[in-house]
Amino acid sequence: MACGLAADPAFDQIALAVSRAALDPSAWLSVVREFGQLFPGLRSQIIGWDITQENSIPQYHDGYPEEFVTSYLAHFQYRNPWIPGWSRAPVGKVISDREVLSEADLVRTEFYNDWVKPQEDMRAGIGVVLFADASRSFMLGSNIPMRYLASYQDDVHQLLMRVTPLMQQALEINRTLLGLRLDAFSLRLGIEPLGAAVLVLGEGRTLIHANDLAQELLAAGATLRLSVRGRVEFVESAAQAQLDRAARPTAGAGPVTFVASNTAAAPLVRAVPLAGRAAEGLNLGAIALSQRPSLVLILQFPAANRGDRSAHLRQATGLSLSEADIALALHDGLSLAEIADTRRVSIHTVRNQVKSALSKTGSRRQADLVRLVEQMRQGGGAH
Repeated sequence: MACGLAADPAFDQIALAVSRAALDPSAWLSVVREFGQLFPGLRSQIIGWDITQENSIPQYHDGYPEEFVTSYLAHFQYRNPWIPGWSRAPVGKVISDREVLSEADLVRTEFYNDWVKPQEDMRAGIGVVLFADASRSFMLGSNIPMRYLASYQDDVHQLLMRVTPLMQQALEINRTLLGLRLDAFSLRLGIEPLGAAVLVLGEGRTLIHANDLAQELLAAGATLRLSVRGRVEFVESAAQAQLDRAARPTAGAGPVTFVASNTAAAPLVRAVPLAGRAAEGLNLGAIALSQRPSLVLILQFPAANRGDRSAHLRQATGLSLSEADIALALHDGLSLAEIADTRRVSIHTVRNQVKSALSKTGSRRQADLVRLVEQMRQGGGAH
């Protein structure tokens, strides 16, 4: 045996690496490598199974010769016969590969003969699904060469059972921290993140991350949905055209703002391209499934009390309905061009209404008008 591998020193070594990965999602590679340190010759990986696109993506891996990693990405990520069974496995339960695919079925495949067998016949495997939702799952798995099977099998199984709750908690911390980073990202754009649906998309509009409200919207399918290929799309064709425009890789492209539909309760959508430090700052780690984040979608629903805010502002200042709505939109962080776009009027009309609102409220600049709205939101009166 490699060591007393169910004993505390081995567990502590893995647990420390998992703790680091909880706070730094890019450190999951060190978790995978720890298994190789404890079990020399073991092949380990965190693999993502994209259900909508039916491919398996090795997010982090250790012990596999580079040429086999290359051949997997080029050919076998769509032909791994273990993955369909693993995608249906219960979350959090440590099981063997033989429980998801019989050995007799495995050895008849091209995958076994051209990829598994040449790597010291590593047909034995143990793993656990750490997380799964409607479109994808994450699994930590280990392939054991047959010559190590008797020495490693029980110890790997026991260690995985002990460390699985920690890894699941670490992934949840990753998601929580990403949510906080996305909140900060929204605030830098002048968007209140409370009550907003936020999605991170990869190239081709593939879904990388969705917060709880965004997942509810995708599940309902009335505003947003996932295509059969796992791409995020709007139900309304006009909104979809705007999303397509925002997703085009144009150098220096800024945010695109539009409404999701013509209904009164439709959310306002801010599509923000990601580039350079903005993408790096989100630090997606294992959540990204090896995808490069390219777009953040932020959907803001009309506040339940927006009509009350408008009425209160009009009563206190004498603004018209349009002027009050534009003042509220400026307070919510929209530019004049975005207000014109969402209201379907010319920017000249918006500028004239802003000038009128400034005059009626005694404000010298737009910032003064925004401060007035914020003061009234917090309960103060108009001066």
